[in-house]
Amino acid sequence: MAAMIIILTGVLSVAVCYNFGVSLMVHNNYKQEAFKLAQETMVSLRKKEKIEKLDVLHGCFHIICEKREVGFNSNNNLLFVEVYFHEETQPLVNLVGYE
Repeated sequence: MAAMIIILTGVLSVAVCYNFGVSLMVHNNYKQEAFKLAQETMVSLRKKEKIEKLDVLHGCFHIICEKREVGFNSNNNLLFVEVYFHEETQPLVNLVGYE
């Protein structure tokens, strides 16, 4: 009986560790994909001349980007890109750039 409890505890421990590792890897993959999308969005935002705010859905990601004027000179712009996963309230990636 004791041997069965020890074996069962060991198997459950391995299963919990495996589940934790897989969920950590999946979250990391989502974060890498979100960062790649944020970089691409930042590049496309730099190419646009107009000051604007965009709200885009891309698969399971929600991208919010904005281009703002800074100061009185219209050549100085501040770029914001935030990428959210599904309906989360905290962004996976938050990029800020200057132009």
